[in-house]
Amino acid sequence: MRTILAALLAGSCLGTAAATQYRFDVDAKESAITLDLSIGIPIVGSLIGDYDATNNPTGTRTLPGIFGGSGNQPIPYTGDLAFGGTIVGDTTGSFDIVWSPGQPTAAVEGLSLNLLGGVPGELDLTLTFLYSTFRTFAPNSLFPGGVPIPVPLGTATIDSVVMTQTGAGTLVVTPAKGGGYAVLGGVPVEVITTITQGGQVFEVGPTPAVVPISGTMVPGPNTLAIEFSLESSQTITQPVGQPFPDQTLDLPTVLPPGGLATVIFSGTIESIEATTGFSLVVDAFGAAVTPLGDLNGDGSVDGADLSILLGAWGTGGVPADLNGDGIVNGADLSILLGNWGVNE
Repeated sequence: MRTILAALLAGSCLGTAAATQYRFDVDAKESAITLDLSIGIPIVGSLIGDYDATNNPTGTRTLPGIFGGSGNQPIPYTGDLAFGGTIVGDTTGSFDIVWSPGQPTAAVEGLSLNLLGGVPGELDLTLTFLYSTFRTFAPNSLFPGGVPIPVPLGTATIDSVVMTQTGAGTLVVTPAKGGGYAVLGGVPVEVITTITQGGQVFEVGPTPAVVPISGTMVPGPNTLAIEFSLESSQTITQPVGQPFPDQTLDLPTVLPPGGLATVIFSGTIESIEATTGFSLVVDAFGAAVTPLGDLNGDGSVDGADLSILLGAWGTGGVPADLNGDGIVNGADLSILLGNWGVNE
C-alpha cells in the first residue's frame, strides 16, 4: 500500500516550472480508521422520584435526609458522564496535491476527511453520581450519601469526526527503492466531533492539531496514486454549559437492597473532557486537474512546453519528466503530445 498524508501540506515551493494539481477522492473500501475515544463530562443537577399525584400516584417519592418528610423533593447531586471505547470506520473525503515528478517537495490543499465515513459508532454511557443522604418511598429505602454510584445510561452515538486542513505545509518527497516516492511531513488541521445522546447533539471542537504523516506515492500519466497513514493523540477540555436531557432510571435500592426506585435525573453539562487517539490509513487515486505537460504554467499544452521538454532531454529530476521514471525521453514526449492543445 502506498502512503501519504504528509503530502497534505499546502503552499510548498515547487520550483519555477509549473506543477501539476491532482484531485483525490478517498477510497472508503481501502481506507480505515481505528479511533480510541475516552470522554468525561462533569454534570451538576438533581434527581427526583417519578411520583405524580394525578398521573402516577404510586410512583417513587424522594426526600432529603434520613427521616424523610413529605411530598416529592429534588435531591442535588454532582456527577460525571463517561463513555469510551474503540470505533473502527471507513474514512471518506478529498484533497488536492500539487507536485512535479522529480521535485523534492509537494503541496497539499483542501484536505477534508470524515474519519468515520458517515457511519456512526456507538459507545456505552455511564453516569457516576455523588449525592447527600436521601430516602425513597415506594419502594421504601435509605440511600446513604457520600458513596459514588455508577448508573448505565445506554449508549451515546459518535455521529462524525471531521478533520479539515487549516494551513499550509510542505511534503518532503524522495525517490523510494523499488519505484515511486517516499513522503514525510505533517499537516495542520482542526477536528470536530459530533455526539448524540438522548436526542441531543453535542459538538466537541473545533480542536487544532498538527498530525505527522508518512508514506509513498506513485506517479503515472495524468495520475498520482497515494496511500497515507497517520497517528495522533490529544486531550482537550471544552466548556459547554448545556442542559442534559432528562433521564428516567430504575435506581437499585441500597438499604434495604433488592428494590428499584424510579427517579428522573436532570442536570447541566459543565464541560467536556476528551482524550482521543487514532490510527488512520487512507488509499486514494488522483487525476490531474491542470493539463499534464503544461510546463510553463500558462494553462495550455503547446509549442512553448515542447521547447522546455526538448531542452531538458536526457536529464532527470525535472518537471519535464512527466511520467516520473527519472529521465526525460520519448515517453514524456508522448504524454505531452497526447495532451497537445488541452487547456486548463
